[in-house]
Amino acid sequence: MNFKTTGVLLLLLMALSSGYWGMTRYEAGKQVHKEEAKRLFAFGPEVLREIEVRRIDEAPVAATQNNEGAWDITKPNANIEANGIVWDRLGIALAGLANERTIVKNTTDLAKYSLDKPVLTVAAKTASGEEIQIAFGAVEPTQTFRYALTKDGTIFLAAQKAFQEMDRPLSVLRDPYVLSLGKDDVTRLEFARFWSGKAPDADANRPDPGQESVVIVVEKAADGLWRLASPLEGLANQDVINELIKQVQFATGSKYIEDPKNLGDYGLNPPKARITLQAAGKPPQTLLLGSLESTGDGKKAGGLYAKNAAYPAVLVTDPTVLNLLPRTPDAFREARLLSHTLLDVQSIHYVAGETDITLENNADKGWIVTAPPGVDTDQVAVSNLFATLKALQGRGFPGDSKPEFGLDRPVVMITLNYLNNTDSGLKDKQPPAIIRIGAPTEDKMQYYAMQDNGIVTMLNQLDVTAITKPLFYFQKKNLMAFDKASVTRIVLTIDGTAYVFEKPRGKWLVKEPTGRTLDSPTDMDALIKALSSVTADAVESATPPSDRATFGLDAPAASVAVTVSKGDSASEIATIGPLVIGEPSPDDSQARYATSPLLPGVYRVGQSLLDEIRESLKNIR
Repeated sequence: MNFKTTGVLLLLLMALSSGYWGMTRYEAGKQVHKEEAKRLFAFGPEVLREIEVRRIDEAPVAATQNNEGAWDITKPNANIEANGIVWDRLGIALAGLANERTIVKNTTDLAKYSLDKPVLTVAAKTASGEEIQIAFGAVEPTQTFRYALTKDGTIFLAAQKAFQEMDRPLSVLRDPYVLSLGKDDVTRLEFARFWSGKAPDADANRPDPGQESVVIVVEKAADGLWRLASPLEGLANQDVINELIKQVQFATGSKYIEDPKNLGDYGLNPPKARITLQAAGKPPQTLLLGSLESTGDGKKAGGLYAKNAAYPAVLVTDPTVLNLLPRTPDAFREARLLSHTLLDVQSIHYVAGETDITLENNADKGWIVTAPPGVDTDQVAVSNLFATLKALQGRGFPGDSKPEFGLDRPVVMITLNYLNNTDSGLKDKQPPAIIRIGAPTEDKMQYYAMQDNGIVTMLNQLDVTAITKPLFYFQKKNLMAFDKASVTRIVLTIDGTAYVFEKPRGKWLVKEPTGRTLDSPTDMDALIKALSSVTADAVESATPPSDRATFGLDAPAASVAVTVSKGDSASEIATIGPLVIGEPSPDDSQARYATSPLLPGVYRVGQSLLDEIRESLKNIR
């Protein structure tokens, strides 16, 4: 093919492409023109100033739109806040309503189309004063369109989707949230209960019935943390406050009683409690809480009666908020022993009695014991300690620290150093978080303690025991550990009998004692399972014994070594052990002394390990 032919074909292709593009543009234009021709109204939704929605058997709901596009409900009650998003969608659907097909004009047989009693009528007025009204009747046989009637008597087909956008009840047209705070950042919280009992004459401090009791005030400080401002001062529990604010800020209502005759019927005269939220630069908004909703048979239905203090309507809301309300003035106070985050902790210095240990957070290996040296860290144990610290809460606040509290000579002291403590290149450095456990109280039932925020609190004996750990707690406790599938040889001596098991070609054989066999190849499973993860229950001596006879390790009850293989080469074969099990502990018949090359020292293992080994050998004949 020559260049001339190629050029002609290229020009032809361009002409065809241009023609196709022009044709599709023309067809698209025709379609747009066709759709525009179907529209009933030439105005856009922004010119609508009034809309009234009349649903069958329901009171009309009406709203007005100002020049800025904000909606205000006028019917049935001007105090109802409008859901602007839904009213916008309704206005768009009304302004864009299309006549899909004209059915008839000026007929008197409206019942044929269920337009004698419309299921929905929408009336509106524009900024120019134009008044419109559309009534909707039955759905036509294809279920795609609905019969509709204009003000001039024309019956036409309207899209079912457009009808559904306008067929909105008051519960959807109103703002769903009890308080109109949107997503604003709340900076102040007030809570108070209303005193409902009879105040004793001798108790002048109690309020009169129907009056508020103690008002608890929490404010967000410049550092973004919630702090109690009244009647106590101090750091608040951030999680509790944030959860309560979220529940109230985004609480929705249902079953509105627009004009309640007697607030006492709903437990709101007086209310049970008041919650006031305030966002920066905006007036406060108050939610009043009443009683739980009741069914006709007197049983609780689960909903909670409440009302926005600014409006007369009573509503039903989620009662979950009741679980978050404080019972005492100090209930919002930060009572957790550890309130700081653990995400950025770089190192921990733990001191409890003779235990003095430092752990560092390694990005690849997790927590590593750096002092004392030679300790392999038990990651699960460290995680469990953190979980305990996060869960522990103080049981009262005795005030400022005093010498008798023993906090200057703590029995337990935990220092959490954060990543930016030692990084001079970082600006906003975070100081260490320090937890102290001091002296016991006179009755020995509690201990004085200092939270990581510097506040003195109290812990009971069990709480203190839960975070008082020996060095052994932090170290790995494996005396024998291996992959069960990789075992190729086991050398075992127990009760004076020596056993050697080998697996030369995928099948277990008894090499010693000679002449013995296994009833089944699976008979070894129980033995391998018992030996695959032997851990120490306690440490008896941190150093190797100078006299093995002291622990019965010179003539052990059992000794076992396991050979594992990860491949065919000799370099990939390793022997684990021997694990040597001695005599029972004098103070615990269910514990035996044991040693292993995996850990220095003497440890205790359960008697059950020997029992499992003996049981697994019963099938050797």
